[in-house]
Amino acid sequence: MASADNIDDHHSSGSFPADPMHQFEIARYFELNIGGLDISFTNSALFMVISVILISFFSIFFVRKQALVPSRMQSLVELSYEFVSNMVRQNVGQEGKKYFPFIFTIFMFVLFLNMLGMMPYSFTVTRLSSPKSVLPENDALTGLVCGSRSPLYDPNRAEACILVKAGDDIYIFDTGNGSLKNLIDWNIPWSNIKGIFYTHLHSDHISELNEFHLNTWIQGRRNEKLKIYGPEGVQMLTDGIELAYTKDYIFRNEHHGDFIAPLDIAGFNTQTINLNSPVLIDDGNLKITAYSVTHDPVDPALGFRIDYKGRSISISGDTAYDENLIKNSNNVDVLFHESMSIEFLNILNKVSKETGNIVGEIVTIDVQNYHTPVIEVAKAANKANVGHLIFYHHAPAPRTNLMEKIMYRGVDEIIKNWTASHDGTMAVLPVDSDEIIISLIK
Repeated sequence: MASADNIDDHHSSGSFPADPMHQFEIARYFELNIGGLDISFTNSALFMVISVILISFFSIFFVRKQALVPSRMQSLVELSYEFVSNMVRQNVGQEGKKYFPFIFTIFMFVLFLNMLGMMPYSFTVTRLSSPKSVLPENDALTGLVCGSRSPLYDPNRAEACILVKAGDDIYIFDTGNGSLKNLIDWNIPWSNIKGIFYTHLHSDHISELNEFHLNTWIQGRRNEKLKIYGPEGVQMLTDGIELAYTKDYIFRNEHHGDFIAPLDIAGFNTQTINLNSPVLIDDGNLKITAYSVTHDPVDPALGFRIDYKGRSISISGDTAYDENLIKNSNNVDVLFHESMSIEFLNILNKVSKETGNIVGEIVTIDVQNYHTPVIEVAKAANKANVGHLIFYHHAPAPRTNLMEKIMYRGVDEIIKNWTASHDGTMAVLPVDSDEIIISLIK
């Protein structure tokens, strides 16, 4: 069986893989479609058939003589039988005997598939059983919160990060601490990441760039340097990371070779955003546009609007209330906007004073003039006529349902369709539709 979405067309000739990494890609040997069901014979099916033949040969041929003093191969068959039998007996008991033929068959089938998959230029069938990505497979514009907190610590949240998927292509907006782990846990396909965008250069938005570079380079097997888009100063960021990790790139290349860690692909292709030319990508289907926001003294600070086949998302980055954000977010389907609770910050300020935390006392006041209070966010979204508002970059992030209710009280009176995000909050906007599907990855 094969899904057309998982089949690499350049292997459709049925030839063996061009290199060892292609043993993880499905290739059709001949087409077969019945009633709309694709049951083409593929390399996956071929290696399953080979596995069954080898198991039959192993289990029948080597025990056909049933010698009292078994040969080495007969002993191996008997040991396999006893191993599975003992495993069933120890874990299920005597009543598990009736399941033994089924368990033994599955065990041997998977064992032989794994052994075949270890051979270079073969095909690794069992690799296909790995968990699927949480991202939708249908043609849609998707926004996924991979980091929902501000620098104010919360052990259950990562710092700022939004993943946007347009069709098959993935773009990352900010790479805050902890966001990479989320993407790994969610089985995001690294090979589909086409670029990273930065709203500004505060540490909580850039801290894991080096890890994103590594994963797209090695795991994602990209064929060019990682594209980075950001405000003035972003070139310094990428130059600095390249300098700091120069030896790492060299060591990995010397250890794994050009096939796994090609040095000419290591590093960044960095574009400093000029707001006089704000359209960064426009291929006829996807358009990504940068716009300025207010985050003084951080200047420039950016927001981004993403349009894809009639659906749209806007990402605020860090900002105070800003009319330019409203203008650029007009009529978008979903607005991801940072949020701040002055009430909770004042409580933290009071606690900092009482405990002698001078840094906390100063910072909890300083941040209030360059972020947007929750109610002002709701007003901005309402004025922009957005389809759904998603709060993120919570300052501070509510740790209980009660805190969340207190932080966002009054929002319902201004805008009806809104969500206070957690890591894993996802908005899916199918093309040729007005539907906005909000979910949370568990």
